[in-house]
Amino acid sequence: MSIKKTLVIAITLLSIHSVFAQDEDHSFYAGIGLGAGIPLGPFNSRTLDPSGGGSAKLGFDGNVVAGYQVPGKAYGGVLTIGYNLNKFDINGLAAAYPDDNITAGTSGSYSILTVMLGPSIGDKNDKLSYNLGLQLGYVSVSYPALTYSTTAQGSGKTTSYAIGAVSSGSLGFQVCTSFRYSITDNLCALFMANAFYGKPTGTYTETTLTTGSQAVTGPVTFSRYVVMLNFNIGVAYAL
Repeated sequence: MSIKKTLVIAITLLSIHSVFAQDEDHSFYAGIGLGAGIPLGPFNSRTLDPSGGGSAKLGFDGNVVAGYQVPGKAYGGVLTIGYNLNKFDINGLAAAYPDDNITAGTSGSYSILTVMLGPSIGDKNDKLSYNLGLQLGYVSVSYPALTYSTTAQGSGKTTSYAIGAVSSGSLGFQVCTSFRYSITDNLCALFMANAFYGKPTGTYTETTLTTGSQAVTGPVTFSRYVVMLNFNIGVAYAL
């Protein structure tokens, strides 16, 4: 993890701790959940345009959540740290561009880290609690390396492409909700759902090799919409 990412997480944790430490009567909960990460909109669409879709597949998601609700009130705050791992759907490129005669090559996976903090509202009874939060924060995306080839229909000339892995980050926002069902006085079953958005920009290195010519390497600027919907189940501890 880079120094920048570490500082973002550390500052966020220290900030939320300093707010909570002002009153010993605060109502806390913390939990962890694992589940599915569903790419939405442009991030799911299959395209070769650097400013377009991400061709991301259904993947894995995990979240750590820590929240606070003012005793006797419906409002509080919530911190969420999330991680997504989604495979790049290289086979989907061939279906999206049938006229290019794409030959699928190799690809890796998107790796996404989010750190989100914001206000929440909620309610609870003896067994069931829920919270709804609107959060702002940081979205860091590691883009996978990718190779593929195309064949021109008229000339039969083959062009191969290799795109290097790259990481980039941006500000983002998230809507999150959680439901907690009390198993004991403190231990709870946890269900979480969140949807986040970010638009990292950056530059990757693309190498192009056409039949009978030398390879050409150059930078390509991208601006990628990253939109995810996550569902998690797990456990929480309430104080």
